[in-house]
Amino acid sequence: MKHKRDFRKTHELGELCYRCVQIDSSFELIAPIAVNLNPYAVEARYPGIEATQEDAKNAIRDMKDLRKFIRARMELK
Repeated sequence: MKHKRDFRKTHELGELCYRCVQIDSSFELIAPIAVNLNPYAVEARYPGIEATQEDAKNAIRDMKDLRKFIRARMELK
């Protein structure tokens, strides 16, 4: 815990990003991506929610961008 902050367990990516902004304001840059990915974090696992192939490609691209940003900010390889 580099910043000595507790994060409650959640799959809500927007909330997690907001908590990160409180520590590092540069996380505001990725907030829209986190919000766009949120439906894929939980809802897409259940019947009734469908994604097109285009949706899936966009989500994968966004996920890679988000992951790259977060790993860089956390000084991870």
